[in-house]
Amino acid sequence: MHKFSTVSLIAIPLILTLLISLIPVMHIRIHVSKASGENEEWVYYGFAPRANFSSYYTPVGHVFTKSSGRNRVTVIGYNDSTRVTVYDLTGNKMKVIESFTIDRMKVHSVGFPNEKEANISIPVFFKVVSDKPVAVLLSSGSYNVSEISVAGQSIYYPSTDGGFAGKEFIFLAVPATNIHARKGWDYAVYAIEDSVIEIRDKNDKLLKTITLPANSSKRLELFSNKIYRVKSTGRIIIGSWSSWSFTVCPSHMGGHVGRLFYANPYQTALIGSPILLILAQEKPAHVKIFDMETESLLIEKDLQPREMWFINRKVKDLEGLRVKIESSENIIVYTGSTLVPENTPDTPGQIGSGVSFIIVKANQPTTIFSVSNAYVIAPIGNAEIRINGMRITLPKGSCKNISPGKITLTSNETVIVETISEVNYFSEASTLYQFAGLRGFATYLIPANRVELTYPPPKPSEAKGEGGLNYTLIGGVAAVIVIAVAVLVILRKRS
Repeated sequence: MHKFSTVSLIAIPLILTLLISLIPVMHIRIHVSKASGENEEWVYYGFAPRANFSSYYTPVGHVFTKSSGRNRVTVIGYNDSTRVTVYDLTGNKMKVIESFTIDRMKVHSVGFPNEKEANISIPVFFKVVSDKPVAVLLSSGSYNVSEISVAGQSIYYPSTDGGFAGKEFIFLAVPATNIHARKGWDYAVYAIEDSVIEIRDKNDKLLKTITLPANSSKRLELFSNKIYRVKSTGRIIIGSWSSWSFTVCPSHMGGHVGRLFYANPYQTALIGSPILLILAQEKPAHVKIFDMETESLLIEKDLQPREMWFINRKVKDLEGLRVKIESSENIIVYTGSTLVPENTPDTPGQIGSGVSFIIVKANQPTTIFSVSNAYVIAPIGNAEIRINGMRITLPKGSCKNISPGKITLTSNETVIVETISEVNYFSEASTLYQFAGLRGFATYLIPANRVELTYPPPKPSEAKGEGGLNYTLIGGVAAVIVIAVAVLVILRKRS
């Protein structure tokens, strides 16, 4: 009896220790299994608007056009031997544009057709279908990815789990800032959780290791037209920024509606200003904006349901600051800059050019803003949609043009809204002229099978002394207890 009790005394704590130590491993395995996408079809929908077409209006009314490259999708492989097909869905007809196979960390670009008599892109509704997850970049005009791109785009990069706030990222870096101001430091990582981050090149060579506590940020030395792999022990968000552009911020919990966001409003030109545009959703929200470098509160405001808060340089100058936006209730956040000619009001209608996406979850009224144009896409099911009281029906796999401006949209199925700004200006002999077209854009697409992706709550930060279970510590304490008990048993037997 005494022998059985001694064995039990040693075995039970040992078993508990093993179980405790396996908890984080089990969590990671479950996460990877869901993100791997094996035996899944991955579908990415998008609308390529008429871009690289710019009409310049001078005071005497002269009109002329310039073009700067066609619309295209660029696919980046996460896995070897990934089969990909790009379809043109325009006019409710499905036509194969190109099929190909891509390997891990490789890139393949597919150009969309232009008009025959001019290098002007034809609007195309399309989908990209793959048998394994990939990253899909839609770009056009002067923002097409190359080392000589003359302009940049504010953008967030997708993680390999299909969201924008994961632990691994494989992406093609998009031009950031105008070429004359490009320094290679116009990219940033934002830590949702305590993270040790590795940055690797296309050959998997380690370039840099960074350690960040939760809710902190650091600039990254990345360069346009390069493939990078970023791996982290905690969840992170990666973005780049540029003047004269905009993007919609991803939520740290998935999608674009949430209570915590990270951004880098940017505008170095004399015209316009760096901006945040914040839209409250269905409940009153108290919003705070913090400088991530100093952790100081910059500005705060109470918003009524569906109220829009436009923060430009006059409200609060956010130039060059990486900021954290916290809210007591759900909001949507846009970041970027405005383009404002002299003696023209600085308003949300002057937000710089670009294309971005917003996930609207099923049965959740969502208030959004579009500067120039917008399209709603039904990626997973037939959608019955109400927009400011107007009803539309959208079959699965189709899209429809909707009104720009501020709207509230409700759908019985989760849908994606593609929001577009065509605000551009041209400087000639120190005089600023307004574009009548979209010069270019760049944005990563959202996989249809991940539009409802929701991340678990962030782990409590050890670096900042927050509470919460630390399984490593628990496992270590349990191991010490096992050893202590074993030593006591041996000493007792000898005595």
